[in-house]
Amino acid sequence: MIILDKTKEAQLFISNFECASTMNNHFKLLLNRSLLSVFLLCYSHAAISIDDLAILDPESLSFNEVYKNDVPVSGKVIAGIGMSGMAVNTELTLFPMGIASQNYACIQVMSRDGRYWAENSFVLPKSNSKGAIKVKYPSKYNDLLNEYGADDLAILSYLGRCQKGKPRSFIVTSRQKLMTSDRSLIVYVNSSRSDTYIRVMNDASKKGNKKCRKITEGRRTGYDTICTIDMSTDELNPNPLKLGIYRRKFNKSLKPELILVSLPKL
Repeated sequence: MIILDKTKEAQLFISNFECASTMNNHFKLLLNRSLLSVFLLCYSHAAISIDDLAILDPESLSFNEVYKNDVPVSGKVIAGIGMSGMAVNTELTLFPMGIASQNYACIQVMSRDGRYWAENSFVLPKSNSKGAIKVKYPSKYNDLLNEYGADDLAILSYLGRCQKGKPRSFIVTSRQKLMTSDRSLIVYVNSSRSDTYIRVMNDASKKGNKKCRKITEGRRTGYDTICTIDMSTDELNPNPLKLGIYRRKFNKSLKPELILVSLPKL
């Protein structure tokens, strides 16, 4: 009798265990399906969530910026370099290319009308130096800056602290207002009222000079020309991209600008 009771207990235990295992496997299946549905829903959105991005903070609490009506014409040829068509839904995003040797990035911002100008060093986060980084931009003129259109604000960025001199190697930024445009590299140029052309020096698929677009309306104290390079076939582009900016005025060639631009990993 005692052996028979133990056997029944064992059979009951096994039956309960098998039932629990079946319910557990069913629960896991439902959970996996739910997680897959959530993943597909999130992945279907092109824009990266703001919460997923590292934050780029200014190095100094004293933010270096100016907004005024009376401004001289900018003497810089290259006013800014940006990327349109990037799926990052933030107001200002930096792509530092994960160069670990640098802890800082310099960001210069200039409006087309010349009224706004800023130059500040930012601290690169160690946690996410390879991807997109949301720029924390504590301007007291943010309401005014938000009114500038896609062609009205140029941003020039390079690795390292801001310095005197003329950097030749740049990294790319993007603005939210550029997100819906075709994917292109944009170079904002102060042409000095000349005809301006851009050439990719190290990509055989992009031979020859491409004429840049002059801005003909509104105030153009900061810059007056926009050059674009199609980036829809980004896998074919060398990195960094070597660019030449050529200007001709009254049938005379002005001094060319040769720059390097590190492209984001798309």
